[in-house]
This record gives sequence, structure tokens and C-alpha cells, in this order.
Amino acid sequence: MSCLFDSISNFLPNITSQELRHIIVDYLQTNPVLMAPKVKASDIVRAESHEHHFPRYIQKMRKSETWGGALEIRCFSELFHMRVRVFVIANQKWIEFVPQGDIKKTITIHWNGSHYTPGSLIP
Repeated sequence: MSCLFDSISNFLPNITSQELRHIIVDYLQTNPVLMAPKVKASDIVRAESHEHHFPRYIQKMRKSETWGGALEIRCFSELFHMRVRVFVIANQKWIEFVPQGDIKKTITIHWNGSHYTPGSLIP
């Protein structure tokens, strides 16, 4: 499993990390434009992972051993209307993912450079 999906699924009591992975990847596959001003998911994939073939990236992300990252956090934020605050341990700074529209909850997760762990739920 992936520590990112394990960490954020902690905040969704009725969804397993594997189910969450499939929900996010399905969303990513069917919503190629993720944010204003029309940033394409395929462009983000190309810049972040050097994967030039978006369908291949989707295929890789469906595998339980593939790590998730910022793109998947962005999708989670949009899907579940949650602000996600990621605490980067190395530089002691926060990165924030804010959904468009209403925010239902805010969650925090921690990133040590190679591993995500759940933080807390902020109502």
C-alpha cells in the first residue's frame, strides 16, 4: 500500500485506502483539468514524474505499490471538499491544498521526504 493513501483514508471512516486510491485515480482520469486557469493533469504529471504518457501514469497509479503525491492530494481535496495541509518536516513549512468551492473540513498530514503520516482533523 501507499503511505499517502493510508494517511488520508484515515479521515474517511467508510473508505479503505485501496478504495480511495481507485476513487482518486478515476477522478484524475475523468477530470483532466484540475484547477484554474485550466492546468492540465497531464502537464503536472509530465513536470513532476517525467512520465510523458498520461494513460501510462494512470495505469501505474492504479497499482497498490505506486506512491501518491501532490497531484493525488489535489484530487482528494477537490473530491472531498477538504483543505489538506501538508507539514514538510525537512523545512518545517506547510503546503496547503484548497478545494474550489466550500471547504467541509481541514486535515493535516506530515511528509518526511519519503513517507506520509496522518496528522489531525480540524473541524
